[in-house]
Amino acid sequence: MANMEAWQFNRDILDDLCAAVERERSIATEKASEWQPVRNALLSSGSSGATLLKAEDIDEQLKEGSTTVIRIDGKKFIAEVVGMAFGELDLLIKNCDLISGLKVEYRIPFDDYLTTLYDFLQGKVFEVNSDKFPKSSLALANAVVSPLGNRKAAGSRVSYVMGAPGSGKTEELVQKALALVFSGMRVMVVTYTNAAADIIFGRLASRLADEPSVQLARLGLTEASLEIEKRADSDNVRSTMAIAQAMEGNLMVTTAYRALMCAKNEVGTHSVVLFDEASTLPISLAWAGSLVATERIVLYGDPFQLGPIGQSEPLREHTLRQRFATSPFEIEGVMKAAEADQSQVVLQRQYRLPSALANATCPPLYQTSINSTRNLLNDTQSPWGVGSLLYVDSSKLEATCQKTQRGSRRNEIHADLVVELVRAMLEQEVVAADDIAKSLLIITPYRAQRSLISNRLEETRWIAKMQIRALVTTVHRAQGSEREYVILDVTDAPNFDRDVFLPVGRLWEGEGLQSNGSRLLNTALTRARKQALVVLHRDFIRNSSAVRSGIVKALPSLNDKLDRWGMPATIKFDSPESKEC
Repeated sequence: MANMEAWQFNRDILDDLCAAVERERSIATEKASEWQPVRNALLSSGSSGATLLKAEDIDEQLKEGSTTVIRIDGKKFIAEVVGMAFGELDLLIKNCDLISGLKVEYRIPFDDYLTTLYDFLQGKVFEVNSDKFPKSSLALANAVVSPLGNRKAAGSRVSYVMGAPGSGKTEELVQKALALVFSGMRVMVVTYTNAAADIIFGRLASRLADEPSVQLARLGLTEASLEIEKRADSDNVRSTMAIAQAMEGNLMVTTAYRALMCAKNEVGTHSVVLFDEASTLPISLAWAGSLVATERIVLYGDPFQLGPIGQSEPLREHTLRQRFATSPFEIEGVMKAAEADQSQVVLQRQYRLPSALANATCPPLYQTSINSTRNLLNDTQSPWGVGSLLYVDSSKLEATCQKTQRGSRRNEIHADLVVELVRAMLEQEVVAADDIAKSLLIITPYRAQRSLISNRLEETRWIAKMQIRALVTTVHRAQGSEREYVILDVTDAPNFDRDVFLPVGRLWEGEGLQSNGSRLLNTALTRARKQALVVLHRDFIRNSSAVRSGIVKALPSLNDKLDRWGMPATIKFDSPESKEC
């Protein structure tokens, strides 16, 4: 009877995951299009018969690890998405030795990884119930998607490490990986993005170059990983596309998609799997990656940061099929795991954010850990004013918001204010025009507003186009990056056409600290190391019809936090007079 119950439990999980992936794949397939030009394409040599392509960002919701078809001067190649920085898209073109081309084109959808995942899950439906399948790997994988469902089998071998932005989660993971591998275990570190994998690979490489007992492999090639390998100049640090070569080492760093490919080859290959960015990881990929582990899984992340790309507001019913985009690191799952006597850690320090900004952005779960090591930055001074959390209220300027034909939004007054804020920084020489994107980040929830701000900055001719593309971005693209200064343009304001109903926007979505709106807001503000400045229409946010009694929305909550922790900005120019906003 027990075996029959376990079989049904495993089968239900896989059926649900298969249905979820199939649904996501059908949605992605609908976005298929004709050939489109790749703008500002730059080709360079990779390794293993591949070419790296860096190009201007494509205005689509992309996923790392997914593939597309690239056409270079009429010749077709398969390319994998390996990076998505601000204004840039990095592709790895397989079986290609071209380093130049006059005309580069692409096709969507980028959904091949969904097909691979679906086929893998389908193949496991019966395999996981056979005697040949490692039961320990299956127990750990099931615990990821149902913390209570397999408590006896998984026990304390599934644990969570939570921490607010700037609390040192990545460093904690690196230290854990080193301790485990030095104790004789084989360790795999899994992240959702290549950018995160490269950061961890770089930190590990800098500490292991002179440790012959550890063979460190980065499965997956990027421009950054190749540079890290070159800088390490060690036989025990390598970046490779070959799974077999990566498996030769005892410490591997890779993305969730490549972990899936490892599990597809063989499960139960590593003692421990450490998941970074667990909040961004689709639950189906987490399940597949967990099959690699035989002894332990540790999930690092922040449940209040953004979920997987394309995540919609979770439905009330909590089945896997309905919440494909829900990560394995939701608070509900964490708390259930804690009830099942599984270990749980909340990091107790704040290393990056100044205390006022940390207090304004950290949810109650972290309130006891806001012992910032950077309290002095509360007195940060810039041309915008003094303090780490500032705001510009556009209410008196009668700012209005307009909905575009594609459903996005734009706000002319806010765009003008952002340009003025940039002007002040340049005039006071706090930032330099030729590398402004290294110090400043301009974030908005809407692509139309991103384009409007970019165009306004181009018109000034203060900043080169390449810098502007790296300077102005959306919230999802900003995740994982840090700058000294951040401008968040909320954009939402009263309707441009008062006779046309304009539903409230993205930062209003859902209720509570894990709503999509709260996550977007939290992610945007915590990109700042010194100062975050919010441009918003406070009257609209305070009085919007979307505010209902008893419902916690992100923007009304922000209004309250600005009253407590924020200061109004004062833009200072070279002249004796100042302009107060």
